[in-house]
Amino acid sequence: MILYRLIYCSYASPKLGYDDLKDIMEKSQKNNSVDGITGQLCYGDSMFLQILEGDRKSVSKTYHRITLDDRHHSSELIECSPIESRQFAVWSMRAVKLGDLEGGKVKNLILKYSGSTTFQPNYMTPNQCIGFMQELLAQSSMATS
Repeated sequence: MILYRLIYCSYASPKLGYDDLKDIMEKSQKNNSVDGITGQLCYGDSMFLQILEGDRKSVSKTYHRITLDDRHHSSELIECSPIESRQFAVWSMRAVKLGDLEGGKVKNLILKYSGSTTFQPNYMTPNQCIGFMQELLAQSSMATS
């Protein structure tokens, strides 16, 4: 089986609330564990950044299903390419809400990987997105430890 990584960003719908985010995570974890999909979802500044990993057909099917969800819009594909191994293999889906983390650290992390202090993944390269998500994962893991 050839593994693929798909990275995309989108804008949250104006009506998006906490219950919506919780529902997205619950459904993602359930569906992704069945389909062999792993990854991470980040939400902040009314934008989503998500990385999906798995076999090409499952990743494609999952992304298509995601694009039909009206809780976000204007989905933009950042990258879809074959990979040697998963970077986010531990979770069927892990979510990080930037607003739940220490503001100064998040601001510095965003600035490290982009030209802005606000979260704008649509202006980040695939490698910047991966680096950002990996460091975000490390920061959020330390915050919950």
